[in-house]
Amino acid sequence: MMAAEQPSDGYVHSQDYQCIELAPSVQLLLYQSAWVDELGNKSHFAKRSSIWVLVGNQWQLQYHQGTASDGFS
Repeated sequence: MMAAEQPSDGYVHSQDYQCIELAPSVQLLLYQSAWVDELGNKSHFAKRSSIWVLVGNQWQLQYHQGTASDGFS
């Protein structure tokens, strides 16, 4: 299926980042995202959250969720 897909000139826009410390080595990242097509139209709006854990000296993604949402500007 992926071999049949056409390349896209669109991109993912993200905004309104919030980082909340759950523990010294655990962070909750919240933000909004939308798909922007080649004409500048936004769609597929989502509220996103991910949990990051500091392992050694590198942050690793442990969990991610995207929930469909109403549009935003």
